[in-house]
Amino acid sequence: MKYYPLKSIKTDLKALLAALPIAEDNPELQFKAVRTSTATSRENILALMPELTALPAAVVCISGGDYKSSGMERSISPAIVIIDSFVADLDDQADSIHDIIDNLAAAFMGNTPGQPKIINTVRYSLGEFTNIELDSFSCAYVLELEAISPMLSA
Repeated sequence: MKYYPLKSIKTDLKALLAALPIAEDNPELQFKAVRTSTATSRENILALMPELTALPAAVVCISGGDYKSSGMERSISPAIVIIDSFVADLDDQADSIHDIIDNLAAAFMGNTPGQPKIINTVRYSLGEFTNIELDSFSCAYVLELEAISPMLSA
C-alpha cells in the first residue's frame, strides 16, 4: 500500500498555478514563474530569490503532514509562497498580491462553498495565509492548504 506521492502533489499544484489567471480583471495575467521546492524556511525562500527574476512568482513546497485514521489517509500541508514586487502607493498595482490571494482562494474551492478541490484523488482545502518578510523589494504571502490523500492500493 502507498500514498499519492508528495512530489506528485507539488507537480499537480504547479500545473494548476501555471494555468491560473491571477487577476480577475485581466484573465491573461498569469504567474511569470512557478517552481516547486523542498524549502522549509524563510531562509530557503530567500535563497531562491535570485532565480525568481520574473514576478509575480509562486513556489510550491510541503510544510508538513500527519497520518490519520490509523494510516488510512495522510494529511499534508502544502504551502504556496506568492512573491511579487513591492510597490508603494500605486493603488491598483499595490493591491496586486491581494488579488492573487483572492484568485488562489477561489481556485481551491469546489463547486459549492466549503467543498474541497479534488485533483488526482487528493482533496484540497484552504488553510491560513500569512505574510512573510523577504527583502525591501518584494512582498510575499504563504498560503497554507490542507491536502488529504487516501491510501492507494499497490
